[in-house]
Order: sequence, then C-alpha cells, then structure tokens
Amino acid sequence: MPAKFEFAYNLERDLENWKNSVISWRRPLHGNEGVQEKVVSRLPQEIRKGLSGAETDIEKLDIIRKYLERNRKEKANYYQEKIGNLSEAWANIQAKAISRLEKLFEKPLDFDLITVNPTTLPIRPYNFQERYLMVSFDQEVSDQLRTIIHELFHFMTHAHYDSYLRDKIGGFQHYEMVKEALTVFINSDFQDLGVPEDKGYPKERGVREKLLEIDRSEKSFEEVLDEAVALTKELL
Repeated sequence: MPAKFEFAYNLERDLENWKNSVISWRRPLHGNEGVQEKVVSRLPQEIRKGLSGAETDIEKLDIIRKYLERNRKEKANYYQEKIGNLSEAWANIQAKAISRLEKLFEKPLDFDLITVNPTTLPIRPYNFQERYLMVSFDQEVSDQLRTIIHELFHFMTHAHYDSYLRDKIGGFQHYEMVKEALTVFINSDFQDLGVPEDKGYPKERGVREKLLEIDRSEKSFEEVLDEAVALTKELL
C-alpha cells in the first residue's frame, strides 16, 4: 500500500517552529552561522518590535500565536491556494519520486501517512517520530517539492539505516553530516522531476561532490553509506 500524504496548515506546529527558530535556536547549524539572526531580521517589523519588548518566552509565544492566528484568518484563501497547488504538484510526481527513493535506499517507503505542514518561516524542520515535514509558504512549488524529497531522504535513513550506522558514527554531529550529505543524490536522481538543485549545507559540500563521483552501479547502498561515513569523519 503506497504511503498517503496529507497537506495542511497546523498552527501549533508552526508555533513550535517559531519557538525553536526565533525565540531560541534549537537546530543543527551545519556551518551556517548567524542563521537565527537572519531569520529574525526578515520578520515583519511589528513582530520584531513586539518580541524585543517582551520580557519572557511566554510573552513572546503569545505575541507569535496572535500573529499566526491573525495570518491564518486573513490569508485563508492564500494558504488554501498554496496548499492545493503543492498537493496537486506532488501527486503528479509522487509515484516516480517514491520509486526512485526505494531504488536508491534499497528499501520500501512503508509509512502509512506522512503529513506536509507549511510554515510561515524559511526554516523547515521535520519530525520522523510524528511523520511530518514542513515546507515554507514562501517557497515556489518546485522548491517545496525538493524539500519534500529532501526530508523523505531523512525519513528513509532513520527508518532503515539508523541501526546500521549506530556503531559507525561518532555521535549526533557526525550522523547529521552523513544524513545531509546523502541528499546530494537528489541532484543526480530526481532533477528531471522538475525539482531544483539541492545545494546542501556548507560543511558537507566537499563530501557531497565526492559522493556523486561514486559508481553506484557497482555498490550497494550500505557501501555508499560507508563512503559517506568515512568522508564526513574527516570533518569532525
């Protein structure tokens, strides 16, 4: 049974993203310094002013919640249109994208339901345990499609190769580098589906270039993983 994808705005998850990206930074950086400051600098002036005057995180969350609730009401038609366009675009490539993911990872994408939640921030986290991922309302549809595929790479890694990697990696930072480096195969295996290049993070770019040089016709995915582990270990 193929995985079912649902597309919907979830204010509570959007609020959680603001909490972890604006109020305090709780994301891996991957060599991108000053990300939180850049995110905050792009917020509407009224929000930046309100947050700077708030004394506690609870007050800040209340300001953000009211902003998101107002946005949801005032931009209801815009939200509906963006979500509808993305849902339709994904339906057009879903079968091919999943087939290629399964071929690359040599495992099935056997999740019952994956939820795609747009966020009002440029930061787009995912939660494997709860089976949801986020795209940004501000992205073009093609970029949103790339984000979905990018996060499904992570879902496949978590679902099928966490145990394989457990004794091969040197902690959380190393795991994150391996996981992000693997998404370079979007550029070799998925771009004809109409998704833009996946540029990756600065820290893993050299590793990503070397992974693309691998002759995968003669290697299993576990052997590709071993290469990624060895290459990223040099960055620790």
